[in-house]
Amino acid sequence: MAIIEGGTSHIAVAQSMGKHIRIICPCNSGSRYFSYKDFYSIVMLTLVDHNYKFLAADVGSYGTEGDAGMFAKSPLGNNLSKPIKFPPPVSLPGT
Repeated sequence: MAIIEGGTSHIAVAQSMGKHIRIICPCNSGSRYFSYKDFYSIVMLTLVDHNYKFLAADVGSYGTEGDAGMFAKSPLGNNLSKPIKFPPPVSLPGT
């Protein structure tokens, strides 16, 4: 979760999530798609804003890979590893 800290307020900006999508094992794929959840899957990584509106998605990582490893290798993870320019912090009304 990306957080902007301003005074005593913390404002959530975005959340990254991963979801295993169950699939039928592709021919000749071995165990690459077999996840720790005991089924074959591909993984969808998403980035959503504070209203759960999709900002970005990456689909297709093997089910055997861990979330952190998939995120680090994905275009989404590579783009988020760069510095993010947030607006300056402000206090929320009434705080």
